[in-house]
Amino acid sequence: PASFDFATGSTVSLIDLRFDSFAIEADIREALEVELREREVIRDRGGDVDYRVGYVLLSKDASKLTDAVRTMGLPALQGDEDRELPRGSLLLAILDAREGELIWRTAIEGAIDHSRSAKERKRRIAAAIEFMMTEVR
Repeated sequence: PASFDFATGSTVSLIDLRFDSFAIEADIREALEVELREREVIRDRGGDVDYRVGYVLLSKDASKLTDAVRTMGLPALQGDEDRELPRGSLLLAILDAREGELIWRTAIEGAIDHSRSAKERKRRIAAAIEFMMTEVR
């Protein structure tokens, strides 16, 4: 199986105090680990890994895609300089660690809702990440 670890700048930076950013981050990481394990990509904390997986939950309006990817510590794709993502978007990206190339990225808006219970929020995060990862083989 291949190996991965999370990109060092992956973050849930929320200015909305109705959210528990630590719980949301744990739910995102858990859902990503489940989806990657199904694809035979296993987490190796800090080792010499095949992939770096990054995520960021955007809390500002009109965040630049390039800035969000760089926040994760990953290189942005050319042509993304002017693309914007709305507040509340969850962005995922995968870097081929051996080649140093960003090989995949996707975003979804509105998957995390503060008005939901913690259990329902966790279910929605898992469903969103499952949907976002459908094209990753």
